[in-house]
Amino acid sequence: MKIIAIGVANLTDARYFAAMGADWIGFSMGPDSPLSIEHVMAFADWVEGPEFFLDVRGRSEDQIAEMLGNFQAAGLLSDEGVALPHYAGKMITTYAHDDTNNDPTDILIYTHRQWLERTPDVYSNVAEEEWVKACNKEEYQSLKRTTDMISGIVVSGGEEQKVGIKSYEDLDELIECIRD
Repeated sequence: MKIIAIGVANLTDARYFAAMGADWIGFSMGPDSPLSIEHVMAFADWVEGPEFFLDVRGRSEDQIAEMLGNFQAAGLLSDEGVALPHYAGKMITTYAHDDTNNDPTDILIYTHRQWLERTPDVYSNVAEEEWVKACNKEEYQSLKRTTDMISGIVVSGGEEQKVGIKSYEDLDELIECIRD
């Protein structure tokens, strides 16, 4: 099962998710992000293993092109309206987008078919799989009992308590549960 980390905005999260075996790490590069592309480049130097993508939702095509001129991302998470055809084969779809007022207890399942129907020109070569966004071990186990079609899970980074200090207890349990 694939693990995709989104919303990564600090080295602590990047190193944690890499150590826990995340397949993809998404650096938050939206307009309100505290990160610069230089931060992302430095983080990537410290972390080995996962593929890196940029979460560029809210950015213009020109801003995205400038970022990509400095950092070779393996993929992008972009607004549906942004068309970057040279990245179509490596596009990370908006599986992490939700309309639930950011309630951390919400579990979201989306299928790629939903995006294929909305944006067939961009996502025509994306395989049909289901992805889950879950918050903790109990939610994941509850969901897993209802379906065996889960091919990946999305986990989120967040703010540090202090620079370099953060508790990952809930995520540790969730990721261990997924790996079992």
